[in-house]
Amino acid sequence: MAKILIVEDSLLMRETLRQMLELDGYDVIEAEDGPTGISLAQDARPDLIILDIMMPYMSGTQVIRYLRNDQTLRPIPIIVLSAVNQPAQVLSVLELSVHDYLLKPVDHTTLQQRIEAALARKHQTKTLYRRNNEDTGPWATN
Repeated sequence: MAKILIVEDSLLMRETLRQMLELDGYDVIEAEDGPTGISLAQDARPDLIILDIMMPYMSGTQVIRYLRNDQTLRPIPIIVLSAVNQPAQVLSVLELSVHDYLLKPVDHTTLQQRIEAALARKHQTKTLYRRNNEDTGPWATN
């Protein structure tokens, strides 16, 4: 099953998300701040990242910019999970090439559907990349 990295400063929210995701069979790793999340993303290469926006040390938008500027981490889908519901902020985050923006609290079914959609989209992107690069790209399984 897919490996999901949760980057969230609230322990209660991390535990809640972990429990939901583990019920769905996902392998879950957790980070309590942006720098730790980036480090875990580099080491563990998760299939998907669930990211809060408002965190200490480094905001979620800073984390997104870092991940999108790293060639090896760029393909990882990111689902933002935030309490911020200001249209300008939502739009500015979506413009950073995240897969989705969900509001807290999120229900289990919605989260599950959005994760499945993000992982399916990632798989389609890999397949297209392979076709266009004759199985020589970073996802090739030669």
